[in-house]
Amino acid sequence: MTSPTSPERAEIVTRLATSLAELLRLESADSVTADSDLRKDLGVDSLGLVDLVTVAEEDFSIRFSSSTDFSKIHTVGDVANLIKEQFGNKVSEA
Repeated sequence: MTSPTSPERAEIVTRLATSLAELLRLESADSVTADSDLRKDLGVDSLGLVDLVTVAEEDFSIRFSSSTDFSKIHTVGDVANLIKEQFGNKVSEA
């Protein structure tokens, strides 16, 4: 059984920026970077974070562990790193 190839971090950030722009009804995803703070810069609240996690799981065909501490997620880059970790877990679980 082959595991999906892990996308590069830059690709993950770009896809997250697009998803965030749609979720938050931003004019453009161009203003969303890896360093964008989800709460301070983008105004993501706890429900918005749940929406983002759900979209990320669907978009990247992954599932975050129920033990994942999302309170430590502050930036778009943090979410990208978490997604990269999930791809590493998929490979080790295969």
